Formats: sequence, C-alpha cells, structure tokens
Amino acid sequence: MKLYPETNTTAEVIVKILLLSALLPCLLAVRPVKTPTLAPAKDQVRIALSLTPWRKFVPHNNRGQPTYRRTKERKLTLRAALSRTSHFYFGDWHFVTRPVLWSRQTRQYKTRLTIFQRLGKDRKIEEKIGTLVASGTLKAYRDLYILQNFQKKTFKDANGSPRLRVVMGFTHDDRKRRVADARAKKKR
Repeated sequence: MKLYPETNTTAEVIVKILLLSALLPCLLAVRPVKTPTLAPAKDQVRIALSLTPWRKFVPHNNRGQPTYRRTKERKLTLRAALSRTSHFYFGDWHFVTRPVLWSRQTRQYKTRLTIFQRLGKDRKIEEKIGTLVASGTLKAYRDLYILQNFQKKTFKDANGSPRLRVVMGFTHDDRKRRVADARAKKKR
C-alpha cells in the first residue's frame, strides 16, 4: 500500500476502508477508566489512645540515682481501616495497626498496635517500642465504627525502666468525667 491517497489504486482504497470500518468500533469504544477509590467510611474504626512518655531525670549533684518521671499525657484518636494495615505518625511516634480479626455479624474486632519511636535528626531511624493487641466490639457511630474496649500497658526499656504508657480506649469513669466537664463548661 502506498502512503499517498492520490497514487492508491481502487482495490487498495477498498481494503483500507474495510480495515478502518472493522477497527473503528474498537478504537472508539468507551472504556471505563479505573480510578483509585477510597474505602467507604463504614470500613473505618476509631481507636482512642492516651500516651504518657517517661523521661530520665538526673539530680543536679549527680550523687543520687537517676529517676524516671512521667511527662504530659497526650490523647489522640486513630482512624484506621478495618481490613488493611494503617500507618500513623504523631510527633516522634509511628503507630501501625494491623487487623487480626473482624466479624461483621458479631462486630468483634481485634487489632495489633505496633509502636515505634522515630530517632535521629531527620527521624529516619525507628526503634520498636512494643506491640499491644486490643480486642473488643465495634459500635456504629455516624459514618464509622468506634472500638469499645479498655486496655493499658507500660512498655519498658532493656534496663527495666518505664518508657511509655499506652491506654487504648477510655474507662466508664473517664466518659462520666468528660461529660461532667462539658456540662460544667456550658453552665459557665
């Protein structure tokens, strides 16, 4: 076949038309574009955490033994995927949630929370602090689930000194106290 239409013979033009008519529906067919989709909101779980790091305190005269003191408690809420591993970064901490068990009928949920401390100038080095396995029932709230449990654990270093205290969930007393505090603020 020749490139220029003015030099093509009639047979060649007919062959080109037949080829184009056969290929044209394939070329013009509308194909759906695959776009990444986010998980529906109901496939997420809210996990409440309370972190209390411990810091080493050395006396000024260097005669006494160093002690460890708790620093300010920090509360945060993780919004993790129910069926996938999720990563969260908060200050010097890196949290990884890995789902272990999820039963939609009974709403039983079990996850493994692994905690790393980020070190170094650029926070590129991570040291594993420990793992906490939490299980409980999920309560539907608006467009997601909330993990209903209470579990706490104090992680220690190689010398046996406390390093980090983690509380997952809140106790019934904490909820009552928060509700009472909110009511007291409204009255003011």
